[in-house]
Amino acid sequence: MSDSDSSQDFTVMSSDSSIAQEQQPMNCLKIRPSDDFSPIASLTPIEESDRYRMATGKNKTDFAVVAQGGRAAQPEISNAFATDLDYAIRNNINNDDLLYAPYPIKSMAPISFLEQLAQSVLHADILVKAEAVADDVHQQTALVTAFVAAFVGHVKKNVASHPFMPVLGETFEVFANSTRQWRFLAEQVEVDVTAISLKAQGFHFQQNLCLKSEFLGDRKLFTVDPSGAGHIAFEKTRNEVSWSLDDVRLTLTTLSGGASAQCTAIVDGAISVVNSRGDNARIVFQESDPTAHTAFHALVFSRENTKLIGLNGNFEESINGVFPAPKLRPQSVCSPIREPVTTSLLTMKLEKPEAQLKYSSSEIGELPPTDSRLRADVLYARRALKTDTPDEANVLFGKAQQKHEKYLRREYSRRIASSTQNFGAYQNYDNNNDNINGNLPPASATPLQDPLWFRRFIEGGHVRYRYVDGEAEEYWTARAQKNFSRCPDIFECLVKKKY
Repeated sequence: MSDSDSSQDFTVMSSDSSIAQEQQPMNCLKIRPSDDFSPIASLTPIEESDRYRMATGKNKTDFAVVAQGGRAAQPEISNAFATDLDYAIRNNINNDDLLYAPYPIKSMAPISFLEQLAQSVLHADILVKAEAVADDVHQQTALVTAFVAAFVGHVKKNVASHPFMPVLGETFEVFANSTRQWRFLAEQVEVDVTAISLKAQGFHFQQNLCLKSEFLGDRKLFTVDPSGAGHIAFEKTRNEVSWSLDDVRLTLTTLSGGASAQCTAIVDGAISVVNSRGDNARIVFQESDPTAHTAFHALVFSRENTKLIGLNGNFEESINGVFPAPKLRPQSVCSPIREPVTTSLLTMKLEKPEAQLKYSSSEIGELPPTDSRLRADVLYARRALKTDTPDEANVLFGKAQQKHEKYLRREYSRRIASSTQNFGAYQNYDNNNDNINGNLPPASATPLQDPLWFRRFIEGGHVRYRYVDGEAEEYWTARAQKNFSRCPDIFECLVKKKY
């Protein structure tokens, strides 16, 4: 996995040049502009992202509403989340991390964060399709880019629904069966870092995800900054694709018009996707731009900086690909016309994702004690919804939240103490030699404890986690042997006996 910025592979404009200037002729496909693809018909990804930043930089704080019949530049907020914001103001949670703040149970989604995050890999069929395209690395990179955009869409859903945040060491698995050709595992390796592994025959996808949030009570503005590197390796083509979420931001706020019926968030920023051959793609999210036709767009470039494949779409319907025509259409004129072919690559709407991830009672009996399906507070929240006893649920859930809050404070204190104690050992940790065993991370990134199924390493000065594959301590090996003896009872802090 590489966290380096791939923008160096693009041709960057000089600072005094204008985007509105006529572009120099480029050796690229002549993609005809259309309503859905017009934002990237003539601009490179770097130029398009500059245009986007210039358009949105004027109103970073004072968000305007589009004219009648248009789309709001900022999403409205649901009644449930507005209640959460009022609760945060009353309890002086201003400028703190709202993702981990305690809330009334009626405003919590009855699902754990890891379980909802696992729904994103229900789109992994597109990775299976990418693995089958062994003769076209460019198309393979485009399909991976579509999956990355879909993953960001599911992170957006997680932020908007406010699920139960995971505790340190919590895991969630999805086992392969007749309908899925892959295995998924997520582990909370740090208090605010999640490590993901999705493995299938022919490829292995891994992602580190860290969510940092900020709440401004006077403006009721809630922002979430995801970070972390992703990586996928294909065996047939030996193509490796990597990306970083560090330049993405999710925002929730409220407009003066009141609360809406559905809580939504908007995504801004860009993601650079690079493969091992030097081909690259740039995903630009533009949901805050009222003039944009789509929620995001992307272009796949070859290492010679030639436009190859375009992508666009939204997070509610589908992600589309614009591919070059397979052959030229003869015309009476001298210059033939190459018409792009638009194809739907991925349907965002999932049919009953909870049911697709549901385990039977016998399968639950084979899970480790750290699995999210065994969380007592989530189970009680679901039970309270069925029996319609929110008052009783709030009492018991409040006790669980107090214990959970003490647990988080204790773990943060351990991190500070560990950082202070080992401060001297972490100086000059990165020597640019990728020495995993010799170099140590900075004090601010010290893990609380070693994760069970992932290993920590240093890459480009950043702390990463990768799945322990092919070793005796591998998760799926322990699952096959039904040996989870080294898994601690991490849900004790959630007053398990009360449920």
